[in-house]
Amino acid sequence: MTRRAYDFSDAKKQDVKEAFNMCCAACGNADSRALTVDHWIAGDANDAGVCLCQYCNTTIKGNIPAPEKFRLVSRQPLAQDAAYLGKMHENQDAFQAWINQFRFFREGFKYNLKKIQPLKTPY
Repeated sequence: MTRRAYDFSDAKKQDVKEAFNMCCAACGNADSRALTVDHWIAGDANDAGVCLCQYCNTTIKGNIPAPEKFRLVSRQPLAQDAAYLGKMHENQDAFQAWINQFRFFREGFKYNLKKIQPLKTPY
C-alpha cells in the first residue's frame, strides 16, 4: 500500500496508543492486536490522532466527520474479567448511538453543536 502524506509513522502510532492508555477511546478494548490509530478528522495531516479498536474505527466511525470539539479523550482500559466482552459491547453500542448524531454532517458547513452531548459510555 502506498504511503500517503497524512499517514502516521509507526513511531507516531505508538505514541498515540500510549497516550490513550493502550486501549480504544470509545469502548475500552485493550487488545493490542485490535488497536488502530486514525485521524479524528479524515485526511487531516495535522490531526493528533485517536486510538480506536478496529471495530469502532471501521464499523462504527468510518468516515463520519465528527467535529474536533467532540474528539475522544483517553480512558482507562476495561478490566479483563468475565464481564469484559459484555461491557465492551455496551460501550460500542453507546458509541454507535453517539456517533450517529454526526452522520449527516458535511465538512465546511456550520452546525449548532449546543445540543450534542459528549460521549458517555456505561463502563
